[in-house]
Amino acid sequence: MNRRIQPHVPLAAIRRRLGYTQSELAPLVGITQAQLARIEAGASGASLETLRALEKSLALKEGELTTAYRPRVKPKRYGAAPTNAAPTKTPTTKGI
Repeated sequence: MNRRIQPHVPLAAIRRRLGYTQSELAPLVGITQAQLARIEAGASGASLETLRALEKSLALKEGELTTAYRPRVKPKRYGAAPTNAAPTKTPTTKGI
């Protein structure tokens, strides 16, 4: 299984701070400049192996890019009435 992960850190800012261009960093990681651009822009996720290669190439701590991963989980809807539920009658107060 090759799960795609979107890093939740400012990858482009880290790369620029360390003085790399996308064209310089991409071959060190083993991807193309276009792939790196898509990962940085959030248009594409990266494999765990690619994120680990980025960590190594940028001299980041192991897990710095990968531990920030938060899987997208569809929230459960509690308390919502089913759409096909029959309407209920409210009690009346006639004669009071």
